[in-house]
Amino acid sequence: MHNQKGMALVIVLWITVVLTSITAAAAYLTRLETKQSHYPARDMQLIGASIAGLERVKSELKEDNKYTYNSLKGKWKNGYDSYTKIGDIEISLLVEDEESKLNLNTANKEDLHKYPPFINYANSDRLIKSLTVPIDCLDDLVIINNIADNKQIQTIKNTATVNSTGKININTAPVEVLMALPGIDYTLAQAIIARRNGKDLLQATEDDLPYDNIMKVELVTGREIYKKIVNLITVKSSFFKVTIKTSYGKYSKIIESVLSRQGNNIHISYWREL
Repeated sequence: MHNQKGMALVIVLWITVVLTSITAAAAYLTRLETKQSHYPARDMQLIGASIAGLERVKSELKEDNKYTYNSLKGKWKNGYDSYTKIGDIEISLLVEDEESKLNLNTANKEDLHKYPPFINYANSDRLIKSLTVPIDCLDDLVIINNIADNKQIQTIKNTATVNSTGKININTAPVEVLMALPGIDYTLAQAIIARRNGKDLLQATEDDLPYDNIMKVELVTGREIYKKIVNLITVKSSFFKVTIKTSYGKYSKIIESVLSRQGNNIHISYWREL
């Protein structure tokens, strides 16, 4: 009799343990499903904020289109200091002029030997040879050539592109890019930048003197070099890379997009999540 009571008690205890485990598992699964349904909702909110940020950039580019040139003091570049939140979502915008960079698909391969990020690369000849076939993105160049130096990779990404008309904007291009132009060495590249930076020699300040047409660069380069570069430079840009960072609490997202501007028509030519 005692044995039967003991067995019954053991069975009841086991049933209690099993039911408790099932209940706990069910509660956990419910919480997990709730979280999983929450992630897409947060993703959609962050993507929506990213699209709103992109629209803000597009409006600045349309406004900027009334000028005959682009420069680094334009609102398309610096007009987002007060644009830091959309509701509870924090947002930051970085806009880069793709015409301030060297287009590796269209650049003269001989001039690539003057491009500083390639000069000190041990396998620069092989790297330049790999560009005889157009690349879709800069990551392809890094992978194909097994570039492992993070500093070099970042320099290339900051100064090179595959999304541009191929012309270089002399108002926005850094020294490394100007040096890739025929006849332009470091000293001359610095002189071009000093002329556009104005008296304080600082870029993106009120006393900047952007080149409002390409002919004015001849005053710095001289006639002979100007004739070599006249078809390779511009003062008006058509492609802009926008990096949008959004965050809400522990959730965050980074979007990279390229906008193409043709007059007042601006469309997205590239979009990816990083």
